[in-house]
Amino acid sequence: MSGDQDWLFGAYSLADVFFAPVAARIACYKLPVSQQAQQYVDKHLAHQDFRQWRAMGLTKHYDPFPYNMPCASVPWPGPRTIAAAVAQGPSENETCPYSGDAVTDFLRIDGRVFGFCNPFCRDKTLVDPAAWPEFMVLYSTAKA
Repeated sequence: MSGDQDWLFGAYSLADVFFAPVAARIACYKLPVSQQAQQYVDKHLAHQDFRQWRAMGLTKHYDPFPYNMPCASVPWPGPRTIAAAVAQGPSENETCPYSGDAVTDFLRIDGRVFGFCNPFCRDKTLVDPAAWPEFMVLYSTAKA
C-alpha cells in the first residue's frame, strides 16, 4: 500500500469510511493483524479525513469509549499531534481560520495564541491541529 489507490476498492470510498472505526480499534488495542492489514490501519490513522473525524469526535463531552473492552491498550498510535491548550485572548488572528467570523475562543500553541469563532472550532483544533489545513496555513504564517 503506497498510493492513493491502495484502499479497499482502489480510491478511498465509503467502504473505507465504514472500516475507519475498526482500524481505530485495531490500533488502540494493538490487535495482531497481517502486515497488509497493519498498513491499511496506518494509512487510516494518517489520513486527513480520519484525523478530522477523530478530532471532532473527541470534542464531545461524553464517554467517547462507551464499549471499551477490558484489553491492554496503547497511547494513540497515529501521527503525533502538536501540543495545544485552551487559552485566553487576545489572539494574533482576528477571524476564525474556518469561518472567517470574529474570534471568541482561544488556543495556545508554542507560546502563540490563536482565535476561533466558537468552542467547537477551537476544540477540534486543540485535539489535532495538523489535521486542519486551514489552521496550519495560519500556524505556519510568521507572527506579525
